[in-house]
Amino acid sequence: NPTTDVVEKRVCMLEGAPAMGGVALASGTSACFYAIINCAKMGDNIVSARNLYGGTYTMFADILPTMGIDCTFVDSQDPSNFAAAINENTRAIFCESCSNPALEISDLEAIAKVAHDAGLPLIVDATFSTPYLTQTLSHGADIVVRQPSFSLLLVALLLSTCSRSACPAAPRASSAARSLLTVPVRLCQVHSLTKW
Repeated sequence: NPTTDVVEKRVCMLEGAPAMGGVALASGTSACFYAIINCAKMGDNIVSARNLYGGTYTMFADILPTMGIDCTFVDSQDPSNFAAAINENTRAIFCESCSNPALEISDLEAIAKVAHDAGLPLIVDATFSTPYLTQTLSHGADIVVRQPSFSLLLVALLLSTCSRSACPAAPRASSAARSLLTVPVRLCQVHSLTKW
């Protein structure tokens, strides 16, 4: 869909990703699922921060195991916990830039170093931060998942090299594409109103 393509390219531009590096999906949960199943298969596992959005936690703890993909949960406040949980079947590390609902801030650069030292991709759910204010890829993330209803009021976007499917409907993508044009103006205004 050409309208969805515009949304993908505009969010990639904000994120600092290659123009063809984004996939818009119907939900943030779909984006997380796509990210994981493109890295792991039956018999593999992922290491994840323990404080996650409830839907993501349920997917990791209850749904992925039915597909043979296990998840080890760790306290993300100490990046060495990720390193200690990695084993020969680990295929990715997952965390949220700012956890929902605990609001824990992940040290993305330290966690990225752990992941990259082990030859693993770092998948970051950056829903609570916008690509205009935090370019997660520049902090070491390899795959960025966003549910922009919080930060951009758009559709979910997965920055990866996944195949295109389960895309949002054209009217929703059109609305998102228009909304992206004013993201810098809106976010600067919000930022100025929330200075401590």
